[in-house]
Amino acid sequence: MNLFQRDAPAIAAVASSERVSTQEDDSEVRLIVLDFGATHFPFLEGQSVGVVPPGTRDDGRPRAMRLYSVASARDGEWPGTNTVALFVRRVAFSGAGGTPAGGQTSNWLCDRRPGDRIEVLGPFGDTFLLPDDPATEILMIGTGTGRAPFRGFAQRRLRTAPHGPGNLHIFFGARTPQVFPAIEQLIADPALLPSREVAYSQAQATAKEHVQDRMRRRATELEVVLRHKRLHVYVCGSLGLESTVDATLDEIARARGVDWPALRQQLLDSGRYHAETY
Repeated sequence: MNLFQRDAPAIAAVASSERVSTQEDDSEVRLIVLDFGATHFPFLEGQSVGVVPPGTRDDGRPRAMRLYSVASARDGEWPGTNTVALFVRRVAFSGAGGTPAGGQTSNWLCDRRPGDRIEVLGPFGDTFLLPDDPATEILMIGTGTGRAPFRGFAQRRLRTAPHGPGNLHIFFGARTPQVFPAIEQLIADPALLPSREVAYSQAQATAKEHVQDRMRRRATELEVVLRHKRLHVYVCGSLGLESTVDATLDEIARARGVDWPALRQQLLDSGRYHAETY
């Protein structure tokens, strides 16, 4: 952790930058791959890296570091390469008089092209990590920022234990299919996910749904997952998501004779419950 700091950052080059949200949507999300070349930059799935845009603030101080969750497995976006992938959503909004009020880093990153050099700090984070045991059952529930670590988890499991006894289950929420394309496009192998549900809260062509609605739809399967002896639970996304997920799991578990509050505490005590909300 924290191997590269502001006074001695790692220098990476943009290897690729691909828009993964559709052109029909005004929310631009890009998958940006950084190549560290000869600089060894070790990281783990579930960690974050810091990006420092050039220039200074209005008061002359250096611009603030922006954290981005790693979106690839530890052996690189492409196996055996010294690369890391990041999801970057362009934030375009202005303050009074049209002056920028935020989004400087995201806009700068989204404008980078292959070959451009970027200062990278980190890696950071030691609590949202994927166990190497292929027998662990992984339950991932998220929105927004959760797409990055969950993609890294799927890549790692596919590359190291594609036929292991443990399964991955994902429940993800997004505003529309245009903002977040089908999950099949963002993970390495859909067959790796026996439970794969994406709910859209603002889709015009489908009924409005949230993550908890899809969880209820899969309640019978979730009971089996919750009873797994090697279960790890990951909750990642918008602020308030954890309380919603907690209430839904309690509802599902209670109806099936599972004491979710006790199980959740057991998972916490054993380091098998992980939550990151922003």
